[in-house]
Amino acid sequence: MRRDDSGNRDSALSEVFVRVKRPRLIRSSLAVLVVSAVGMSLALQGWKSRILTFDLLPNAHDAAALLQGGRVPTKGTLTSLGSYTPPGTTWLMLPGVLLFDDPRVYQYVGSGALYVGTLLGLFGLAHRHFGMRTAILAVTLYGLSSVGLWFAAFLWPRGHAFFCVWTVYCTDLWVRQRNPNYFIAAVITWAAGMYVFMEIAPLLCVLPIVWLFYRPPLPLRSFLMAGLVALIIWSPYIRFELGRGLADLQSQVLRQSLLPASYKVTWCDSSLELRQWDEQRGTRVSGPNQVAGFPGHPSNKLRNWVRAIGAAAYTMIRAPVSNFEQGALLPGVGVVLLLVTVGTLMLLGISACSHKVVDLLIYWRYWGNLITVFALGMIVSGTLANEFLVARYLTSDGVLEVSTRWVIRGLQAALVVAGTALLARRRIVALIKGAVGSPGTLLGSRLRPENVGVLVLGLVVPWLILLLIVERGRWERFWWLWPLQVLFLAASVTYIPSLLSVPAVVRWIGQALLILMVLGNNSLLSKLDGWVRSGWSGPDADQVQVVDYVATELKLQHRQQTAIGYQTLVFPFMASFNVVDPRYKVGAEFDALFEYRHGIENTNGCAEGVSAVDEYRIVQTRPTGNARHYFVLPPEEGWQVLGQVGPYQVLGHN
Repeated sequence: MRRDDSGNRDSALSEVFVRVKRPRLIRSSLAVLVVSAVGMSLALQGWKSRILTFDLLPNAHDAAALLQGGRVPTKGTLTSLGSYTPPGTTWLMLPGVLLFDDPRVYQYVGSGALYVGTLLGLFGLAHRHFGMRTAILAVTLYGLSSVGLWFAAFLWPRGHAFFCVWTVYCTDLWVRQRNPNYFIAAVITWAAGMYVFMEIAPLLCVLPIVWLFYRPPLPLRSFLMAGLVALIIWSPYIRFELGRGLADLQSQVLRQSLLPASYKVTWCDSSLELRQWDEQRGTRVSGPNQVAGFPGHPSNKLRNWVRAIGAAAYTMIRAPVSNFEQGALLPGVGVVLLLVTVGTLMLLGISACSHKVVDLLIYWRYWGNLITVFALGMIVSGTLANEFLVARYLTSDGVLEVSTRWVIRGLQAALVVAGTALLARRRIVALIKGAVGSPGTLLGSRLRPENVGVLVLGLVVPWLILLLIVERGRWERFWWLWPLQVLFLAASVTYIPSLLSVPAVVRWIGQALLILMVLGNNSLLSKLDGWVRSGWSGPDADQVQVVDYVATELKLQHRQQTAIGYQTLVFPFMASFNVVDPRYKVGAEFDALFEYRHGIENTNGCAEGVSAVDEYRIVQTRPTGNARHYFVLPPEEGWQVLGQVGPYQVLGHN
C-alpha cells in the first residue's frame, strides 16, 4: 500500500482498486446493485396498500413546513414517555415530501438511500476483512433479510443500521490507517445517527475501547473538531431543549414520563372513555401475569417469586436470540444462528487479541471458582427451565404454543452448551491459540488477526450494553446491530472454512443452509406472494379509498374544508399525547391524506376525533390492525350511511 510524503495511506477506495482486479470489482459492484434493486423492489411491494404510519406524521408536517416556509425543524416525534426526539427523521423525509404529493411514498426516498448506503458499507467491511465471497454473501443476506427489508421500507423512529455500519467502518479506518480524521468521521456519523434516534447511543462506547486496545492517534484538535461538528448538527434540537429545561433529554435518559395526569384537558369532550374492542364482544381481557389464588397465600407468593426470576432470566436469554428469529420459520433456527455468530466472534476475537489472552487467563485463575459456579448454574438452569416448568409457573393457563416450546428447547440447549464451554474455557482458549496464535499453524499463517478486532468490538460492545438495558419485549431495539451480525454469519461459512481448507462441497452446503435459514423469512415470502396475487404496487389501502370517496363528495360541492370526525380503533396515545403536541389526534393519518392528497382541510381538531359539528363521520366497523381501543359515544341521531369501503363506513347528516 502506497504512502504519500506525509505518511498518510491511500483511501479505502484506492486500496480496493489496488487489491482487486477491475473486472472483478465491476462484477462485485453489479452484485451490490442487483441486491439493492431486488431488495427495494420487494420492500416497496404493495406500497399502495400502506399509509404513512402515525408516528411519522409530525415529521411529514415539519418537512412540509420547511419547504413552504423555511422553518428549520427543531423536534421530532414523541416517544412513549411523551418526550420529543431529535428531528433527524424529518430531514430524511424531506426529499420524499419535495418529490411526491402522495404521503404514502414520503419515506421511501430516505429509507431507500439509507438501505443502499448500509449495503455499500457492509460490502466494504466484509470485502476488506474477509474477501469478495463473504462480502457478496453478507450483502445478500442483509439486503433480503426480514430486518433489511424493513429498514428499506420504513423510517419509523428506530436506531438505523446505516449509522452503525458506517461508524464501525470509519473506526476501522482510524485504526488501520492511523489517521485521526477517521475518528472525526466516526463521531460525526454516530452523532447524525443519534439525531435520527438515540437508540444507537451504546455505539459510542466502541471508540474509547478501541483506542485502549490499539492506541491509534487521537490529537486534541480531532476531539474538538468532532465535538464542534456534532454540536452544529444538534444545535436546533439543543436550542429547543434549552427552552424546555432539557426536559425531553432527561425523560429519555432517566425513563421518566412527561405525560401529565390531566391529559384530557385538551379534549373537546373530556367525559369520553376508551374501551377495548374485546370488551364490546363480551370477553374478558386477562393480563399476562394474572395468577389464580388468593393474594396472601404462600404458594401464590412463591409462584410470583419464581415467575419474577423466570421472567428476568427469560429476558436475558431471549434478547440475544431476538434478531436471529427473523429468519426462516423452522424450529431452532434462531438459536443455531446465534451460536454460529457467537462461535465466529470467539474465534476471531481471541485471535485478534491473542497478546491479551495471558492476562485473561490470569483473571480466570483468580476468579476461576466464580466462573465455574456460574457455568454450573447455566447448565442447571438449562436443565430445569424446561417447557413443563415454564408452562406451570410462567403462564396463566399452563398451555404453551408449539413455537414457544421450540424456543424454550433451543434456549435450553444454548444454556447447556454455553455452560459447558465455560467449564472447558482453558482448553478451548488453548486450542484457539494453537490454531491462530502462531504463524506456523494452519490458521495463523493466513489469518490477519489485527484486521478483525475492531469488527469484533464494534458488535460485542454495544450488544452487551443493550442486553443489560433493553426492557423486556422491546426486541426491535437490537435491529440496528443486524448487519454486523450478518457479517460474522457470512464469514462463518466462507472465510473460516477456506482457512481450514474445508472441501468446496461442504462450504457450498454451509452457505446454502445459511441462505435458507436467513432468507426463508416470512417477510420475504409474503411479499413474493403478494406480488403474485395483487401485483407489485398492490391495491389502494382502504383508508385511501374512503378518503378519496369523501374528497369526491366535497369537490362536487366546490369545498376545500369541512369538519370530519373519526370513530375508529386507535392506540390510547393517539388522543392522550394531544396535551403535549396538538398534531396527535385520532384520525391524524386520515387528515394527512386529505391535506396532502386532495388539499382538503379538516376543521375538526378534537383529540378524540369527533365533535358536535362534524358534517361527515368515518366509522370503523371491525379491527384491521393492532389497534384495539375506541371511544364510547353517546347515541346520536341524524346520521345516515353514505357509503362503505372495506371496514369503514362514511356517515353524513340527513
